[in-house]
Amino acid sequence: MSRLRIGLIVGTLLFASAVPALAQQGTAEIAGRVTDEQGAVLPGVAIVVTNEETGIFREVTTSEEGTYLASQLVPGRYGVVAKLLGFRTMERGGLILPVGTTLTINLTLAVGAVEETITVVGESPLIDTTSARVGGNIGAEELAETPATHRNYFAIVSQLPGVVFTPSNQMGNDTIVAAGQTSQNNNVSVDGGYNADDALGTSAGAQVRTPLEAIQEFQVMTSMYDAEFGRASGAIINAVTKAGTNQFKGVVFGSFVSNRLTAKDFLVKQNNLEKPTTTQRDWGGVIGGPIVRNKAHFFFSLERQVDNPNRTGIFP
Repeated sequence: MSRLRIGLIVGTLLFASAVPALAQQGTAEIAGRVTDEQGAVLPGVAIVVTNEETGIFREVTTSEEGTYLASQLVPGRYGVVAKLLGFRTMERGGLILPVGTTLTINLTLAVGAVEETITVVGESPLIDTTSARVGGNIGAEELAETPATHRNYFAIVSQLPGVVFTPSNQMGNDTIVAAGQTSQNNNVSVDGGYNADDALGTSAGAQVRTPLEAIQEFQVMTSMYDAEFGRASGAIINAVTKAGTNQFKGVVFGSFVSNRLTAKDFLVKQNNLEKPTTTQRDWGGVIGGPIVRNKAHFFFSLERQVDNPNRTGIFP
């Protein structure tokens, strides 16, 4: 076997083994314990965790202690179904699973036929009680309704305590400072992949600027985060991009600025000069939907920016 073929095989195996570790930062978990009405734990309960937007599901079984864990879940809205012979089926829906969190969903099964179903809806919002991390999550609703400088989600990060947004005159180089650290000490990941410049850290922003319309949500941690988030002493920014669902959805956006919409600056007025031609165009859109319902989906994002910021200077 040639060295090239051996190298390709080894590289493929290393990549395949690395993917789960990277993906941990862009996913979430649902865990809990299943008991009967007397509080006794129930092993062997079939748990089905389903993404209500895509139909993709995960099946797990409770352990001897009655506990279960569904990990590596894509953030979104989920439903949980528990079934065991001799007990009524328990369903819980509308569970919002933010990125980087573990939701604890404890279930109680009542004696009865499996065909009988108990559905629980309309409960209070759930929080992650398994972590001591300091920070917060920004969801799709806040992203859609909050103005963002340069259409960069870094600007929205500054809504969280202890985080300050530092815009740049170069639209892709916006960054933040947090927890009293410099911007080089931040760690940015998108869908679990490292997204900070290895040479500059995040002093010039993320390595790849993800379009705002393509971001589903993100998590920011400023202290007390786990060891899985290394290479940083400032903020951990953990972003997740949107994905296709069982419904076709799309957004088109655009903005335009020209010298006809701006006033003359001081030097232009002082020297009675013509106002320089200045243009800025930002347009794009996203679209996603099903390829095969409940099995395969697609998502496409495009953003185009054209910036021509002419300036006036007077030289003696």
